[in-house]
Amino acid sequence: MQPISILVADDDEHIRQCVRRALEIDPELQVICEAENGLQALALAAQHHPDIVLLDAQMPRMDGFETARCIRQRCPGSRGRRLRDEGLWLQGTANRSAPRSE
Repeated sequence: MQPISILVADDDEHIRQCVRRALEIDPELQVICEAENGLQALALAAQHHPDIVLLDAQMPRMDGFETARCIRQRCPGSRGRRLRDEGLWLQGTANRSAPRSE
């Protein structure tokens, strides 16, 4: 089974590394790219089409809320959820033709 691909976006490198280590404990999860601001996250999401995008709400150049809006516009099937005051996640940015096997 192919792992669930994840983009992590946070302006704090230490937070990104901690999130990566926590997620990759599960072999079904793989952080495929990291961004330090919203504009970089938007470009990486368009390039890599991750299954999940984790966004810090407060980032330079473009905050997580604006980044989420832009990703949803570019990937109409994606859905967003607010995790806490500090972060957001988007699901379904990947354009996969076949459903995942369980």
